[in-house]
Amino acid sequence: MWSRDSSTNQYGVNYAEVHNIPEVEADLNRLKCKSCWLDMELVWFNKKGRSIFRGSQVRCGSSTPSAVREKMQMYPINGMVFDLLELNGQEFINEPYIYRKLALKEFLEQQEGLTALRYVPYTDDKPLLWQTVLDTGGEGIMAKTLKGTYEFRRSREWLKLKNEHLTDGKQGRPKSMQIVGYTQGERARSRFFGSLVMQNEDGSYGGNVGGGFDNEELAKWTQVLTVAPRMDKPFPDETVGETYTAVKVPLRVIVRYYEVTTAKVLRFPVYFGIGR
Repeated sequence: MWSRDSSTNQYGVNYAEVHNIPEVEADLNRLKCKSCWLDMELVWFNKKGRSIFRGSQVRCGSSTPSAVREKMQMYPINGMVFDLLELNGQEFINEPYIYRKLALKEFLEQQEGLTALRYVPYTDDKPLLWQTVLDTGGEGIMAKTLKGTYEFRRSREWLKLKNEHLTDGKQGRPKSMQIVGYTQGERARSRFFGSLVMQNEDGSYGGNVGGGFDNEELAKWTQVLTVAPRMDKPFPDETVGETYTAVKVPLRVIVRYYEVTTAKVLRFPVYFGIGR
């Protein structure tokens, strides 16, 4: 089992081997096939059946055998399998999405004794699906075209639609964050910045915010960032996840967010306004 991280495969995607989720590994070893390449999300569900990122983050951060056993009782992980890339030597990457889903469903239904691996179904009833996400407080949905091939990055045929209406506890409430840099915009936003790099009050990395800006706000912030004095980077590019420019900005941003990770990084922050 691998997660996207450090080593590179033939498709130029970074992966790192994972050995601290034994319940999922056990199911993978039960699969009756010569070989397969599954795309899945490691998820922890709370008692209300809602997926909480913090649980899977704690599990993936457990390294010693004793810590793995302890956290496994507190945060049992499910491997939510949503795509099939290869099976018994047959490659599915260039096959249409609907064909991959049908092949994946048939493959998993033939297996016995699986307890942690779950098939993620699809639906074309978009209004019902979105309403379910809103009613259950889900993070959002992944939208894919039925005829689209598999891609190793987001594209127009593979969109992530976030739920920006979360109000569970502190989630969705405005939060003021210090800005210490920005990433370069791409494609439609090539004339602007891509995202703002945020810093927590204790000086730690707080995440990036790139959503919620209209064209007017993009232009305003780009002007501010362009003339702002440069400074040494408070975090390495590896922490931010991409190359960024560090700047001294007298303004803060108000963001809404889904939750805070154990590393104090805001998940799914959305721009809400300018702070001071």
